[in-house]
Amino acid sequence: MRNSPVSSNSKNLFPVLPLLGLLLFSFFSGPINTAAAQESRIPAELQQWIPWVLYEQEEKMCTLETTEVTRRYCTWPSQLDLDVRKNGAEFKQEWFIETRSLVPLPGKPPFWPQKVQANGKDILVIEHQGHPAVWLDPGKQRLTGKFSWKELPEHLFIPPETGLVSLTLQGKKIRDLQLDKTGRLWFKHEKKDTKDSEESLVIQVFRKIDDGVPMRQQLRILLVVSGTPREITLGLLTGEDFVPLQINSPLPVRLDNSGRLQLQVRPGQWQINLSLRNTAPLSPKRLTLGTIKGPWPRDEIWVFAAEPKLRQVEIEGLSPIEPSRTSLPQEWKNFPAYLIKTGEEMVLIEKNRGNSTPVPNRLQLRRKFWLDEKGTGLTILDKITGTMTRGWRLNVDTTQNLGKVEIAGTNRLITRLAGSQEIGVEVRQGALSLSAESRLEKPVTNGQVTFPALGWNHTFQKLSGELNLPPGWKLLTASGIDRVPTWLNRWTLLDIFLVLIIGLATTKILSWGWGTVAFFTLTLTYHQPGAPLFLWLPLLGLLALQKLITNQNGERICRISGLIFLVAIIVSSIPYMVNEIRTGLYPQLEYGRYHRIAQEYRMNAASPQEDTLLMESKTTEQSTAVMRKTQIQPAAKGLYSSRPFQKPSQSIQVDPQALIQTGPGLPDWNWQKLNLTWNGPVRPDQEITFILLSPMINTVLSFVRVLLLALLITGFLRQCLINGKGKWKAA
Repeated sequence: MRNSPVSSNSKNLFPVLPLLGLLLFSFFSGPINTAAAQESRIPAELQQWIPWVLYEQEEKMCTLETTEVTRRYCTWPSQLDLDVRKNGAEFKQEWFIETRSLVPLPGKPPFWPQKVQANGKDILVIEHQGHPAVWLDPGKQRLTGKFSWKELPEHLFIPPETGLVSLTLQGKKIRDLQLDKTGRLWFKHEKKDTKDSEESLVIQVFRKIDDGVPMRQQLRILLVVSGTPREITLGLLTGEDFVPLQINSPLPVRLDNSGRLQLQVRPGQWQINLSLRNTAPLSPKRLTLGTIKGPWPRDEIWVFAAEPKLRQVEIEGLSPIEPSRTSLPQEWKNFPAYLIKTGEEMVLIEKNRGNSTPVPNRLQLRRKFWLDEKGTGLTILDKITGTMTRGWRLNVDTTQNLGKVEIAGTNRLITRLAGSQEIGVEVRQGALSLSAESRLEKPVTNGQVTFPALGWNHTFQKLSGELNLPPGWKLLTASGIDRVPTWLNRWTLLDIFLVLIIGLATTKILSWGWGTVAFFTLTLTYHQPGAPLFLWLPLLGLLALQKLITNQNGERICRISGLIFLVAIIVSSIPYMVNEIRTGLYPQLEYGRYHRIAQEYRMNAASPQEDTLLMESKTTEQSTAVMRKTQIQPAAKGLYSSRPFQKPSQSIQVDPQALIQTGPGLPDWNWQKLNLTWNGPVRPDQEITFILLSPMINTVLSFVRVLLLALLITGFLRQCLINGKGKWKAA
């Protein structure tokens, strides 16, 4: 068991060890560069526990590679200095170790390093996968060692972790190293021509522009290097408008103080990937190669990856080229390509912001109408739900006076656009839940009123509504609505057939005058609740038999039976006629004397709880007292609302001083409700027309129904009491 650094107060730390482990895991699993930076983020009281927590997983202290989250670098080698002589060699190399690690050494059987020291102290050399290696502790370590041989070998193995090698062969500095891909450093080789040994560097750059937020550039730099291993600095300066975001390179690389790439190159072909991010709050309108100070190609091949959901951009200033005929990466050949040279620039012209073809708005509207008692206008409550993807403003029709709008329970300011007579409200939520109160100052003229079906300058996928009529008003018929329960719509073919049959039978039995009375009586009373209807059929049948039967007893039976049915009609008609006269004079009694139009109570019937609330209002803040005073004012007139008092909301508003429209107020009465239904989408230009019967007309019709019914009963009573023996006239 490994010892832990327990101090005098360590017992108090044991309960927090799980928390420490979680902190260390979150700290060391992220993209942190050095162990010192990691430890600096841990409280000083917990740093002594770092070795205990990281036992057998010290590699988590190492630097994390940005491209592969599972790969870390714990060892950092410097240049290997190798002095080779005829009978042996000496080497020295400095290493920076982040955590205790196994470090490879140059050499390979049969040439094994000897007298290896780390910072002047002897160190044990072990064999690891057939190669020599040593264990080094964290920190800066200077390795030295020797090789011995009887004859100069042809080559010596160099570990692949070593990027730079300095070779001195028998006292002569060798600049053209012969280091192959297998790691063999050749000592004996033929002298090459001067032309082949010249140092050269060929650079080719491809750049991908990602039009996003923020805008990004992906550079793919191809290097063809010949000559000796050396350090080069590329000429592109980063960090002005675009800062480095990620570098992926097989060669050692870093950024100098001016933002240029410094690489330790060796002969071969190499690919470096560099990602840049725009630092400006808005995407640039012009792009160039950038500031160049050093080796860099005079032209590049760019591709532009547009983001249609963000914006539509047109590119000018560059000549397009065919991507398939270039050396672009295969995954970039699907984008438009351009050739840009030094001094040229890519101009980005923004044509449209956002998606140019978003899906249409899908909104549903539920409308609630209250007709004024005198028919001078309508109060409207609109509830709009659905999703908005374009427009972002809802305007009402000019005939409608918008008074109050709430979106998601928050009052919104009603505005009018400059140069327009339309008023509306701005909408910024995609998922919409809107409630609006408005007035339609359009009186009922000649029994009808016409207005837009929607009241909003927008097409709705679904529309439904509810019409509330005050006492005394009746809806005769309506147009512009697919389904509505009106007086005319309640008539069926069977109803029309029965009325015609009863009217024609009355004409045949009595006369044409009485038939006309029967026709109008049944037409006006057919759909009235409580009116006699089906009792007319047996009465007419018995009167018809009375005319056909010649037997005196049979005639008497028919007449008595007819009188019985007529008495039943009279008995059922009396309550109906009384109710008709009563509702004609007082329409508020249509649904009974105990039915309330609105929930109103007398002041003297207030509950003790409400009285307590009124007394407590005197001790509240002045603003609250003013609000409650407004609520209590109707009590002076004898009536006030029975709803309990609610304290004003203490939630933070966007602008407490904003003057938001409060609207006309919604009626709280309920009387006759008629549901309105539309099938399919409804356009703003569609209109609806209500043909209404006013209270005066309904009063006249009530008395007309009573008079006609009484007159018809009188006619049938006269026929039943007359002892006549009329026969059917021949056709």
